[in-house]
This record gives sequence, structure tokens and C-alpha cells, in this order.
Amino acid sequence: MRKRMSTGGTSHLAASIEKDLSTRNTNLLNPHISGIADICASVLITRTVNTGEWILVLPRDIDAKSQERYISRLLANDLIDIKSVMQDFVKELITMYELL
Repeated sequence: MRKRMSTGGTSHLAASIEKDLSTRNTNLLNPHISGIADICASVLITRTVNTGEWILVLPRDIDAKSQERYISRLLANDLIDIKSVMQDFVKELITMYELL
């Protein structure tokens, strides 16, 4: 797991997401797992799709312009296959729904 710049709030949530993603069959590289975890945590904390607000809580020790570039590059990365990342989550949701 990547060391984040702080220990509470977004960092704590990102660490939990990263740990969960690491145990799933997502076909992601480690840098992608930590990046997605950081962005997911930022989205959940801000409850918005506005990347400008994500930058305010993104647990990375870099300036705002670099954070903006980082988010854009990660979201546009061709090595991240959304279907394979979401596959385990979809199976889990279907199983939960069937148990209702």
C-alpha cells in the first residue's frame, strides 16, 4: 500500500478501498490501484463529480495543477479496463440482491 500524506478522512477511506481492490481480480497494476482508491475516496467524501472539489481532498502531496493533471491522466489511462475492474463488484451486488 502507498503511504498517503495524511492519516484521517480521505486517506483512511482511500487505504480501505486500496486494500479491497488489492484482494479482487481487477487486472490492475499497483499504481493504478492506489490512484483509483485515492480518486474513489475523494468522490465519496465530496459526493460530486466536480474534479475541482476532488483536488481539495485528494490525499496526494502535490500542487493543485499536478493533481488536476494526475486525475485526467488516470481517468484516461487505457491500461485501466473498467469492465474487469467492476466485474467482481457486479457479481457481489448480484449475489447480495439474490439474497434479499
